[in-house]
Amino acid sequence: MATAKKCRHCGEWLPMEQQIGKPFPNNNISTQTNVAESRKELPNAGMLQLACWITMVLEFINTIQDYDNKLNSFGGSILQFFADNIPDWIVVIALGVLWCILIMGLRTYCQIRHIGKMPFIALACLMIGIYFLGLIDCFVEDENLAVGILFIGFVFPLIIAISILELIIGIKLHKSDFTRRLGVWFMIFATIPIVSMIVELGLWSGDTQMILTYFIDCAITIALLFELKEVFQK
Repeated sequence: MATAKKCRHCGEWLPMEQQIGKPFPNNNISTQTNVAESRKELPNAGMLQLACWITMVLEFINTIQDYDNKLNSFGGSILQFFADNIPDWIVVIALGVLWCILIMGLRTYCQIRHIGKMPFIALACLMIGIYFLGLIDCFVEDENLAVGILFIGFVFPLIIAISILELIIGIKLHKSDFTRRLGVWFMIFATIPIVSMIVELGLWSGDTQMILTYFIDCAITIALLFELKEVFQK
């Protein structure tokens, strides 16, 4: 047979030319093709890594701006200076844009690595909604009214929806060797802040500023961004 590799009678291995019925292919060309495929890079990987660093800094600044009156120069003098001099609405807009860029960058990475389809676009759309509501909150003077309407009516359902999508993405990312650790952080990012919020509301019987939950969320976000940077670096 044309596909035979070994003689059925004497057991001798056939030369490669006879195995495939045509001249032996060029090993160098084949090797170069495989190397080229394995080295297929993520477009703008350097810019995505920089976006991760900028997002980390802005997350810290956003934390300081939200709870500066309850903290003593959290984050150091440099971040405190930026928090005092950058309008909060600019930080909210910048975070929304950066997160959309990072999510789409991760989507491209998964496509290059042939990792299964995930709801990245839906996650980006929900995050745009969250930051849009945060932007509205920046211009509402009556904080009690803003918190009541935004959190109960819009933010809480969006948070639940985002957490579900993040958990799905985390499970799928965890199945790939390229993104296993990132998948773990996505699952933590999806569940721990909600658990912390429920615990904090239970401990304080609803009379709480949610400071603990917010800082847990901030710490997990920084860890997730750092791991995302490592993925883009690969």
